[in-house]
Amino acid sequence: MKNNKKETAEKAAKDEKREPEKKEEKQTVPPDESKDCNPSEQEEKQSCPEKEAGEDKLATLQAKVEELEDQLLRKAAEFDNYRRRTLKEKEDISEMVKLQVVTALLPTLDNLERALAAKQESNDFTKGVEMVYNQLWESFQKLGVTEIEALEKEFDPNVHNAVSQVQDEAFGDNVVCQIFQKGYQMSGRVIRPVMVAVANP
Repeated sequence: MKNNKKETAEKAAKDEKREPEKKEEKQTVPPDESKDCNPSEQEEKQSCPEKEAGEDKLATLQAKVEELEDQLLRKAAEFDNYRRRTLKEKEDISEMVKLQVVTALLPTLDNLERALAAKQESNDFTKGVEMVYNQLWESFQKLGVTEIEALEKEFDPNVHNAVSQVQDEAFGDNVVCQIFQKGYQMSGRVIRPVMVAVANP
């Protein structure tokens, strides 16, 4: 009986020793590789698709900005061209109107010159005509009208209108020797050429 109790006690002691070993074996489970992975690497892997999507969106926005900037520059250039063209058209219209007005009043200027050239008995009348002539001529000058020089100048078909030719040794060849009607120009444009006689053409 004593031997049986002894054997039972030894067996129980052995079992108690084995239980901690089993517990230790249970604890030596292979570590989870996913848990041992560096958290920062996991975050980078998870954020990589989001980062790529953000970069694509940024590139799209940059392309859109460049497109809008190009459109803005084109519109600005078109507007500048329109402004210059409009300004040029206004200047041309203004010059045309002045030209028409001056052309219409030139015969009046011619008549006033003829009246001054004629001998009048009344000095008061002559002074009146002279005042009107001077006032009209001053208005022409303000508009940029100038008289074309012709007498004793070499004939220039651009500003002279030859209606007569003479042989005269007192003048050189192809020189204007007489003026029949004065000519005028405005801003470099001929309003009316000078009507002349040319010597020794």
